[in-house]
Amino acid sequence: MTAQSIQHRFWPHGSCFGCGPANTAGLQLQSFPNDERLLIADWTPRQEHCASVGVVCGGILATVLDCHAAAAAAHALTQREGRFTAVVTKSFSIELLKPTPLLPLHLCAHVTELRTRSAAVEAWVETGQGEISVRFTGVFVVPPSNAA
Repeated sequence: MTAQSIQHRFWPHGSCFGCGPANTAGLQLQSFPNDERLLIADWTPRQEHCASVGVVCGGILATVLDCHAAAAAAHALTQREGRFTAVVTKSFSIELLKPTPLLPLHLCAHVTELRTRSAAVEAWVETGQGEISVRFTGVFVVPPSNAA
């Protein structure tokens, strides 16, 4: 693994609720490339992320997977282009396979298709028992150069 997360390397002053290093009130997701061409993250939900007793809210899971998958897309495009390439979410879908416990979680993501100005990504959440509780697919695009 690299010493710094994708988020800290590429957007250290980012204010994103899910993954912005500068957003101390956010979820503080940190994603790292590994040797299997995956982007991985270990993230522990807090009590305020509950949907019901001991179960993580689906919206919070969608947020961390959206951020994690966007980091995978940005990382792949940046590697290909040789310079940082930002992305924004075009679309995503999420499938909640089973309740996700309020325990440390392992997130994985990989790019399934890399195009000129976009990337398709699959991501998932593994529980402490190694079971997949959530599946995610998304498309991320490079914004126009004049986008804020």
